[in-house]
Amino acid sequence: MKKLAVLLCFTLLMPFAFAKEGQFKEGTQYYDIKPTPKIGVGEEVELLEFFWYGCPHCYHFEPTLEKWVAEKKPANVKFKAVPIIFPRNKSTTLHAETFYALELMGEQERMHKIVFDTIHKERKRLNTLKSIKKLMAKNGIDAEQFVKVMESFAVQSKVRRAAILAQRFGVTGVPTLVIDSRYRSGGGMQSYEEMLDMVTFLNTKVITDRTTAETLKNSQ
Repeated sequence: MKKLAVLLCFTLLMPFAFAKEGQFKEGTQYYDIKPTPKIGVGEEVELLEFFWYGCPHCYHFEPTLEKWVAEKKPANVKFKAVPIIFPRNKSTTLHAETFYALELMGEQERMHKIVFDTIHKERKRLNTLKSIKKLMAKNGIDAEQFVKVMESFAVQSKVRRAAILAQRFGVTGVPTLVIDSRYRSGGGMQSYEEMLDMVTFLNTKVITDRTTAETLKNSQ
């Protein structure tokens, strides 16, 4: 089970060394999502990052992503993290519940790095409810209340929706970026910075496509 999760985590990162800087090709660095949704309107473009707390690549990607969101993210891009659920790995479900419970309790921003560090820096797997409760209590969160929130309808609904989105977008490994529900990141990049440069490239493409579609609509 652990080997499977690690393999899925590695899936999209292995081809990085084979990229040529600045080249973003459909079918290599990114993929069209099928069925293709209707072209959107307006300026806002949604960027989703599918991740897993137990994934070392997600952990190493996080500082680069945070800096990009703070300093380089196009103003029209709305960023949102989405925890992945691998059906054959119970830890991913537990971690997704943890993510959304922290979000509902207003603790997600403070605890996000702490959860990552606990797993990858302190080498604690956090793969049981007991270990999650212990971490929450250690960081000033009522553990029993946290469990109630984890088990709530609101959190369970968010977890189910996250699983549906991953299936809809064809996400099989993490970290994976989904832009405008139309494009999914692939491989063939040299760095995480280049992965995010691709987001800027696809954001421009999305806006151009929207403008073209609107112009054609108005000319009819």
